[in-house]
Amino acid sequence: NGYACAAKSGVNVKLICDLDDSDGLDVSYEWYKSMSIGGESLSKTGTKINDCTTKECILNNVKWEKDSSDHHSVFYQCIVTVKDYSEGHSPVFYSNAFPLLVQSYTPSSGTVSTSKRSIDIGTSEVQLPCEIPASNPPSQVVWYYASSASTNRSELMGDMNDMFVVTGTLKATEAKYGYSKGMLVVMKFKAGNVGVYTCAARNKNSFGDLTESEISQITLESSGQSVTGSDEFRIVSYRTKPDFLFVETDETHLECQGASYIAGVTAHVYWQRQELQDGNLVYKNLTGSGFKYLNQNRTLSLDYSIDNWNKLYRCQIQKGAYTLLQNGFKQSPILPKTGMIPTALTCSVRGQQHTLTANKLLNSDPAIASVQVLPGSQYFWQHEAQSVSKFTPGYEVTDNLLRHTTSSNAKCHYAQQFKYISNVYAVQQIHGINILEEKVTEVPKIQIKKSGGSGDEPIKIECEASVSYSDALKNKIGLNVVFDLGGCIEYTDAKVELTSGKGTCDTTVTRTLTLNKKIMCKDCVVKCVAMTDCKSSEEASMTISGEGSNCEGKTGTTTGDDDGLPGWGIALIVLAVILGLIGIAAIFFYTYMQKAETEAAAQKGTESGAITTTTISKDNERSEIVKVITMSDENEESPADIL
Repeated sequence: NGYACAAKSGVNVKLICDLDDSDGLDVSYEWYKSMSIGGESLSKTGTKINDCTTKECILNNVKWEKDSSDHHSVFYQCIVTVKDYSEGHSPVFYSNAFPLLVQSYTPSSGTVSTSKRSIDIGTSEVQLPCEIPASNPPSQVVWYYASSASTNRSELMGDMNDMFVVTGTLKATEAKYGYSKGMLVVMKFKAGNVGVYTCAARNKNSFGDLTESEISQITLESSGQSVTGSDEFRIVSYRTKPDFLFVETDETHLECQGASYIAGVTAHVYWQRQELQDGNLVYKNLTGSGFKYLNQNRTLSLDYSIDNWNKLYRCQIQKGAYTLLQNGFKQSPILPKTGMIPTALTCSVRGQQHTLTANKLLNSDPAIASVQVLPGSQYFWQHEAQSVSKFTPGYEVTDNLLRHTTSSNAKCHYAQQFKYISNVYAVQQIHGINILEEKVTEVPKIQIKKSGGSGDEPIKIECEASVSYSDALKNKIGLNVVFDLGGCIEYTDAKVELTSGKGTCDTTVTRTLTLNKKIMCKDCVVKCVAMTDCKSSEEASMTISGEGSNCEGKTGTTTGDDDGLPGWGIALIVLAVILGLIGIAAIFFYTYMQKAETEAAAQKGTESGAITTTTISKDNERSEIVKVITMSDENEESPADIL
């Protein structure tokens, strides 16, 4: 889902496009790379990797180079084509575009340059440059100060009243100003600024390796002369950090660095935010919680709880009759620490207008961990592997909606939606469209029953889904049972067996859960629901008493009726693609992921959910075709292992 992978410079990296074509499908693989992502797949905007023609792409001796496109620290995308599937139609599937971050750092040669300068007291600015070595990720500049060569030095922090380090994006770029990144600027030089200044480069890569090397040492002395420095308003640089926010802990810092006038001492900094008022965009002073001011107000810290969707900030520096405004500060994107992107269930009737509504990926509520919060993101759609937009005849397109008339005769009918932001992050959703001859009105039914449990005998819970269709719909709609075990907190240890979650095109399907009651010390609430491609049933539930023989008298209760979302509200969905021919129809089949079955196990870090693509054979049994990310009840690879 767009998260980056990291590798150290010089190693070999294997990229895997995990698709299983063991059923004899004629499948081709293509790999592409690009320095950035945008409104098309990388097959149109990037470069084809000619050496990669299978599901595995090997990158040997990966490298990163500054100001060069000839390196491996770029975006990659896999494109899979099922050739000549039926009647000349070849479905094309696109993976997410994700960046490989090659970590590269070369320490300095070990020789520290030294110099000595004599400065007049009162000088407006004293500029101390520091040449930062090229590295990925970029190294941070650290300045140390000591009153003399024989005294202990201390690290200069960002809240010094009379100096700052030039970081981020330079605004005063003219040569006459002389600023450069990493430079320490001492303002209104005074006797207390005399001393030894040492510059070092500090680098921490994605693997936690921390390296620091000294670059230069500059001794500042007083010339014994005094001058009256000129006052000039100027914004030297600004920055927004970090590049991404993770919603549980971090903050964004917007920094407004002014030269000559010293924030908090000889000048004042104010922050405002652009808002819509009576139809007009206006800047208003910041109110409410979530804002903090640091570094004599030169730094504005934004808590993740602040709603910054499309908001613009500005800083204002004032002294006496002089005022300087700096516009254009924006908060960084907010991403969840965890989360999957669910796909969509949809059915349509051929020849009628159909609307695909995508799961909303733009949400200002960071408390919803399973939703991507992407301020400023953009999107594009593809329908049957062809790009469509609001300018494409016959389509109505917005960021979360695609409306068209289902006239395609293709048996593998689908659309894909992509989102991207700042050339850094991409997500996608795949929407299968089950095109039928008539509208589906039938809602499936679910029954739950229990057996066994005498003495120490295991308990079996059976959920049966059933549905009835007209003759025109028979064998064209998938049916499945999905469990929600969020109310069974001891499920991981108590589970003996859970039958396969593969669906069927029959009108009934049964799944059985077997639990070892001996170790169940707390009540267990089991829920299940029946789902088809088009509709789902009401949930059925059953409570199993937690009085196991191995509990030593320790009992407790849980409840299946809480105030939070039910399991189905946050359940992850399994995408299932029907690629076989049944009579005259081959269709997409979707079922929801067994999110709740793994919810309790996730507390122990032993299980996770599944995204699986399946096919229907002639006897109406499903067999796996595609594993996008493998997640099951067994000990299989984790998403991190696959990446």
